[in-house]
Amino acid sequence: MFVFTVRVEMEKSHAEQWYKFMTQKHIQDVLDTNYFEKAELEIVLSDNDETSRFVSRYYFIEMELYERYLTKYAPKLRAEHSELFGDKVKAERTVSELKEYCFT
Repeated sequence: MFVFTVRVEMEKSHAEQWYKFMTQKHIQDVLDTNYFEKAELEIVLSDNDETSRFVSRYYFIEMELYERYLTKYAPKLRAEHSELFGDKVKAERTVSELKEYCFT
């Protein structure tokens, strides 16, 4: 299993609009590509009074699926995000391989 993680940071004044966009549209659009198994959205808790931070994670089973997503869907979805938020949202994207599951 692999994880595509997107960490974002923005001024607090944009957080509510961004959160609505993600939960009402963007995450479902990504899942509708059928390349990802599931998605999660986290709100990062901190004492920072100026910015809001979020982490979204998209799980997929083969690197080939992610590569197809990048080619076929990512440009359009990222453009849509940029059109709404421009440079108001800073994003960092990473891909990792999930090696261990630990439950108690």
